[in-house]
Amino acid sequence: MVDAVRIGDVAADTGLSATTVSHALSGRRPVSEQTRQRVLASVAKLGYRPNLVAKALRDRATLTVAVIVADTANPFYPVLTGALNRRLSDEGYVSFICNTDGLAELEERFLLEMRDRNVDGIVVQTLATDVRRIRELAGRAMPLVILTNEDVADDVDHVGIDDARGIGEAVSHLVAGGRRRIGFLSGPPGSEPGESRQQAFRTAMERDGRPVDEKLIGQASYTREGGHAAFEKMRREGGRFDALVCANDLMAIGAIDAARALGLRVPEDVAVIGFDDIETAGLMTPRLTTVRNPAASIGEAAADALLRRLHAPDAEPQRIALPTELVVRDST
Repeated sequence: MVDAVRIGDVAADTGLSATTVSHALSGRRPVSEQTRQRVLASVAKLGYRPNLVAKALRDRATLTVAVIVADTANPFYPVLTGALNRRLSDEGYVSFICNTDGLAELEERFLLEMRDRNVDGIVVQTLATDVRRIRELAGRAMPLVILTNEDVADDVDHVGIDDARGIGEAVSHLVAGGRRRIGFLSGPPGSEPGESRQQAFRTAMERDGRPVDEKLIGQASYTREGGHAAFEKMRREGGRFDALVCANDLMAIGAIDAARALGLRVPEDVAVIGFDDIETAGLMTPRLTTVRNPAASIGEAAADALLRRLHAPDAEPQRIALPTELVVRDST
């Protein structure tokens, strides 16, 4: 087994003191550019890697971050967490990805466990737990970024999207295409993002002078199976719609599956719009019209917000709302 190269080895190789080498690498004390380049050349030659554990102990940090999301089986979340992890990794942090399946008990369990593990910060996308409860469980001092579109809690950073704009564009597109009876497929009662997107749908329909028929509001899990079952249930219970806006793409894909099983043509008999623009949306038949939810940009913005909080704990909380875009394809 090859022994790890230590900072003393770099000092011996350069003829400098270990303190000078440390200052050259950390940038915390001024050294000449000539000295810094001398140290960097030795580091490259010897293969020196800083001891992150020792650094963490000195700084009273663990260099770990918890990322709590609802459903890693949904293609949206790997894109988001991948972008977030890359940005944090560039700064020396390791991420724990926790999957909750949208269950409040798992959200609360992970928050408590990550707090007990002394992670340096938490990014959480919640479907079922109130933001104030998240703060309570994480602890008042924990750097915290919430992935939500709700404007709640004054002491945490929020990163989300402009749901109202995205849903509004979807409704306007359907109205302009001559659709008269437009339904909405939301998530389980009280869960996000379904609730906020359903409210955006109601507001957009009212703006366009379209009354909302409660028979055309469905609820289901945020899955392909949930979308399929909800579509069938809405039709069975008398919902006669010629267009359907869904809270995410997986539900929309399930709705299209159900429409075909019932002998309906998409988009001739019923137009379907999703939300997220996962990769599958552009590959299926018919290709899915959807509201693009910028997963990678959300992940990067969340990482930047957390890093800012870690470096400046007393900074004013941020509320970041990224833009959406309607992507029109064959399903409408």
